[in-house]
Amino acid sequence: MHYSAGTVNSLENLPCYNGVEDYVTPLGKSGPISSFQCVTSGGIGLFQESFSSRLRYQEAQTGDAIYFGLFLPGRARVRFESFYHVKPFVVCWQGNPRREYEYVVEKGTRQFIVEVPRSLVNARDWQLPLQPFMSFELGMVDLFVSRVQHFLDQAKQRRVKHVPAFENLAMELVELLCGDGVFQVSRPNYGKRTSSLHRRIVTEVDCLFHVDLDGINWTSKDLCRALDVPKRTLYDAFQGQLGIGPLELHRRMRLLHLRKLLLNADSERGVVTRLMGQAGFSHLGRTSVAYRNMFGESPTETLFK
Repeated sequence: MHYSAGTVNSLENLPCYNGVEDYVTPLGKSGPISSFQCVTSGGIGLFQESFSSRLRYQEAQTGDAIYFGLFLPGRARVRFESFYHVKPFVVCWQGNPRREYEYVVEKGTRQFIVEVPRSLVNARDWQLPLQPFMSFELGMVDLFVSRVQHFLDQAKQRRVKHVPAFENLAMELVELLCGDGVFQVSRPNYGKRTSSLHRRIVTEVDCLFHVDLDGINWTSKDLCRALDVPKRTLYDAFQGQLGIGPLELHRRMRLLHLRKLLLNADSERGVVTRLMGQAGFSHLGRTSVAYRNMFGESPTETLFK
């Protein structure tokens, strides 16, 4: 049984989940700021994350791991795919066949996740939802959270050694939280639906940006022409879905691209300037300041990691 915990201040330090590939974009004024605890053993896991900054997750999941996640929004609403949530909600992530998910967590959001293998789900005769949202027992949220946190604290002190007990606990926690929702497909509370037009606009712009991160310097006029939408509609879509404008998202994506290039580059003369240009940046000074604000270090410091 393995316990780990930490404070996250860079994308490389975010906790990893079996079978999940994620692309995380910081949407706040700085890079990712969060803390986590987790304990894992034999394909079973308990995770707790507390977020102190806004992050956008774009995930692709494969394999037989099933994740049941309780989101506790803070003061700001959380958007998971097409729905806004201001109250607690439960999500079931699964990746067989491959599934993609997209959501934004806000500062103050807490997340509690139980990971179980599909074989145990089948043995328990649980009914998994076609959509990610699950019905749950609102009155059991506090008890669920306290039991997860108690077990994590016990694991931290190395007081938990019996794997079968861990397996039983994980399954019992899901049944405690979801009640009959794991045994029959029922209609959950989806929250407030977002604008389908706004979601389509953000998705299409995302595709345009990802195809050519180091090429086109997009302008608002270019995007409006490509999507055939007015400028106000374009910006309303991005503010509603992500809380930032499209050009700001493009800049952040290019900074993430630059970081990836730096982490995989050899430290030779002039490489930072060359890679900035390769990532689509033309001003060395402004790019360095933006990079430090987002990642807490200079491009040169990243290069020599």
